[in-house]
Amino acid sequence: MFNMKQFMDKLSEVYLNNDEDYFYVGYIIAYDDTFTMMKTVDKKGCFSSFQLFKTDQITKIDSGSRYLYSVKQYIKLSKELGVYDSMDLENSLDILLEDSNSSLLEMSIKISHDDKQLVVFTLEEDDDLYYGYLSEVNEEFVTLSPIDNYSLREFEDIEIQYSEIDTFELHGVELSYIDYAYKSL
Repeated sequence: MFNMKQFMDKLSEVYLNNDEDYFYVGYIIAYDDTFTMMKTVDKKGCFSSFQLFKTDQITKIDSGSRYLYSVKQYIKLSKELGVYDSMDLENSLDILLEDSNSSLLEMSIKISHDDKQLVVFTLEEDDDLYYGYLSEVNEEFVTLSPIDNYSLREFEDIEIQYSEIDTFELHGVELSYIDYAYKSL
């Protein structure tokens, strides 16, 4: 287990499941007993999304690599050019973290459902990405109205138990583009 406080608000690489190819780059901004929330940045140094993943799946955190040094320079440049958060998604952070009585996952699900935002999940035992809108939320499960992120084709609703959720992404640049295209159909 990692001392998450040590990495709070530091640009870091977070690796999951002992897989050197499965990592996120960004800033750890919150954590609870089950999930860690990270403000991710892309390889060009621009804000990407808010990503939740199970804390117990973290196998390595690096905050001093040469790659991160490059990303820091890209972040600096993207902020100077005004493209770091061109969609102004980063400002949603205050809303995400305001309900301290709920878990990070519950808070993120509630906000995504209330705002009718496109989200993406991965589930335990399954590496597939599930894009869609949360049509129902209750104490034990959510109902996802899935869409294909390329063809925008709709699929039959699926119920997902909270305990099955491995990762949950919201307020992302890619999600905003897909959402726009889907709602423009």
